[in-house]
Amino acid sequence: MSYKHDELIKEKMNKGRYGDIDQEFIERERKLFNQKVANELPNSTTYNNLGTNALYLITTLPEEERTQEHVTSKGETKTPDEMTVRELRESIRLTRHEGAEIQSERRKEK
Repeated sequence: MSYKHDELIKEKMNKGRYGDIDQEFIERERKLFNQKVANELPNSTTYNNLGTNALYLITTLPEEERTQEHVTSKGETKTPDEMTVRELRESIRLTRHEGAEIQSERRKEK
């Protein structure tokens, strides 16, 4: 059985070493992944059509940004539940980058 989460683990590991990973580690990571989604997202029909990667990425957004509209690189305005995984990753990168810039500016003001 193949899970998208397994692909995330593969990305983090060196190529060719995936066979060495203990199956218990994969199961533990999958449980943590699913717990985060279950604990942080409401049991809503809004998220029924999304895959596990998209759900997980939405949980990494600050709570107030999960329902706000974001502008994608194509200039489209979408809420996170309407975005593709690629658009979510891009939005998260931008959010973190903007947050780092704000912190940097605050340090300079002090």
